Amino acid sequence: MGMSRSENMRHIRSKDTYPELVVRRTLRQLGYPGYRLHRKDLPGSQISFSLVDGK
Repeated sequence: MGMSRSENMRHIRSKDTYPELVVRRTLRQLGYPGYRLHRKDLPGSQISFSLVDGK
């Protein structure tokens, strides 16, 4: 017999998944520390960068 729906949903993660952590670790190693995660003002946003005008 399978898990109940609530038990199944408890195991599903929407943030900090293994592939996401690998990408974030790689970005830090490449020298891109200035990113934001899961911005509410951008649809479907996982990782976003801010534009800097060179000042």
